[in-house]
Amino acid sequence: MKISETADKYKGKIKELDLNPVLVTENGVSIADALLVKYV
Repeated sequence: MKISETADKYKGKIKELDLNPVLVTENGVSIADALLVKYV
């Protein structure tokens, strides 16, 4: 699922969406570091 789709789906419920850069290791593995905080 794309980040934009998630943000749109939970619009009004998302308190914080913090994205960090995607890193590529020597083996070509992509790592995404993200934090999503929703209102309860």
